[in-house]
Amino acid sequence: MALDVFVGTFRSLTTDGVNTDYTLTPGFTTKAGIVFHTGRGEAADASGGATMRRSIGFFTSTTNRACCGSMSVDAAAAGSGNEFMRNDAVVATYTTDTTTLDGHIDVQSITSTTVVFRVLNVMPVDTTCGVMCWGGSDITNATIVEIDITTGVGTVDYTTVGFQGTVLFLMGVNELGPSSVADAAGASLWFGAATSSSDAHVWSGAMDQGSTSADSGAYCLAGECWADINGAVGSPGAMQNRATFSAWLSNGFQLNKLVVGRSGVNAFALVIQGGSWTVGDFTTRTTTGTIVETGRGYTPKGLLVVSALRAVSTSPNNTVHDQLSIGITDGTTAHAQAMVDEDAPANMEVGTAVDFNKVYVNIDTADAVVGHIDFTSFESGGYTLTQNDADPVANFCLDITCGDTPAAPAGQPMAKRWGGVPFAAYGQRGVW
Repeated sequence: MALDVFVGTFRSLTTDGVNTDYTLTPGFTTKAGIVFHTGRGEAADASGGATMRRSIGFFTSTTNRACCGSMSVDAAAAGSGNEFMRNDAVVATYTTDTTTLDGHIDVQSITSTTVVFRVLNVMPVDTTCGVMCWGGSDITNATIVEIDITTGVGTVDYTTVGFQGTVLFLMGVNELGPSSVADAAGASLWFGAATSSSDAHVWSGAMDQGSTSADSGAYCLAGECWADINGAVGSPGAMQNRATFSAWLSNGFQLNKLVVGRSGVNAFALVIQGGSWTVGDFTTRTTTGTIVETGRGYTPKGLLVVSALRAVSTSPNNTVHDQLSIGITDGTTAHAQAMVDEDAPANMEVGTAVDFNKVYVNIDTADAVVGHIDFTSFESGGYTLTQNDADPVANFCLDITCGDTPAAPAGQPMAKRWGGVPFAAYGQRGVW
């Protein structure tokens, strides 16, 4: 039994035509993956003021894929952008202040060794995309379903998954219903993950579209897996919708809605069954040195790091500046991107960064890189990172690791795991 992980990148250029293909070679059959970008298109490390075009995409096949994203225009006289969610692409962007699609990329094919992405609508700017693929015999099921946050607080069951998962990834924006739609009245994005009720984290960021001076904020903490921002952005502002992970079901999962400020808001859920997964967190350093994470119970093979580039948020409030750092590694290749949409200036001040050998990049409100972290090693029970450019302040990061399902010695009670799912979730006992 094994779980395989691959990290790579591709660049989609404005000179590439429709039906241009980008081939990555994980060397195994990809069963699920994530694609992300913030709008930069360089082939080497770069940062600076630029319009932010960000999206996060999930995929399990050529027909089961989705993406969510938003944009914010640098130097605009007022908040200018949009947000979207689609179930027919893994990368997309829209024309400023409209719901007109202005570039998208889909999964063309998945073979026993490759994943091919295809341009269906040429991107408006050169765009570098980070990709993380998962495969291996440990993964027995994976699917993407669209869900909504319904009226009223309390628990709600999502049963269209069809199986009990091991890890849940969620993404969405703040005011869209059915997929394949866009909105020129907002510019938000959020991402969450969970493996259990005690193992869940979320990041969320937004810009108030149309504000005559920049109005933006972000949110990142442990304990929640759904959190979207609308209306009250920064300063601080209360979150619109928030939910925690309650339990796995035999055919899906259950969320506990803490607050529903707007019902009928949809999200995409990527559910993977099998392997070992942990959703945790760490704090960055204000001096150079190592960051050591332990207690994972397995040797990780992949790591995903997400941060709002600030201290841990205090629920239920977001705070000023929409910021994001997202990075990935498979132990050999690392890639990170970041963005900042500054709160309060008279004209919008937006910046982005891309790095081809880091897992974390800190970009400040002057659009400068002021901290970054290298991957060092995976070890039994955890991993080591190196803060080789110290952060001005210690920032909170959520981290997601994955690895093989640990083998149990013969005769050991089946109290821990089967297929990466704690046996307590099944209510069963026995011996191997």
